[in-house]
Amino acid sequence: MKDTAHIIMVGALLALVGCSTVKDKAKDWLEQQLGNEPTQPTPEQPPAQEPAVADAVAFDKLVWSRGGENFSKAVRDPACAITGVKIRGGGTPVLSYGGEGFQKWPVKDENVTHIWAIFFDEDGDGVFERGGKFDWGRSTAADRPLAHLTHYKGWDGYPRKGTPWAAVITDVKGKRRSNVVKGVWP
Repeated sequence: MKDTAHIIMVGALLALVGCSTVKDKAKDWLEQQLGNEPTQPTPEQPPAQEPAVADAVAFDKLVWSRGGENFSKAVRDPACAITGVKIRGGGTPVLSYGGEGFQKWPVKDENVTHIWAIFFDEDGDGVFERGGKFDWGRSTAADRPLAHLTHYKGWDGYPRKGTPWAAVITDVKGKRRSNVVKGVWP
């Protein structure tokens, strides 16, 4: 009977009190007395940001066997995306691209914000076993000549025409990465 009296008093207090903090505390006490969970609002977690552009090739299918770096642990930065990638053949092949997000990464020097890596699937098994870093990238998204593929840190030449390739950008420390793009060697 005493509990019923308390509940009625709290209900009456809720009707009279204008302070929302007191009302919330009293309402929670009342809910507890009735055996219900308190109605405290729970802080909402912001939804995880999904990348706007998906990987064209699974990142774990890229084998970092050239270029002197292994950035296989780089984490996807959903704000960073490579777009419009093309490799033009003839003479020294050139990679051209656009993109967004990597311009906000820290600048190393001479406007260098990222590292380009390219990988080749020369046996068609879906694993891009010959690849790695080949050049620095700048926030201006300037074309990248692929001459380093002939001599730079373990690189040993261009692939055959028609070879599938995949490419990714990482930050200069190899901690964050873009989407993975793919194409066919010209």
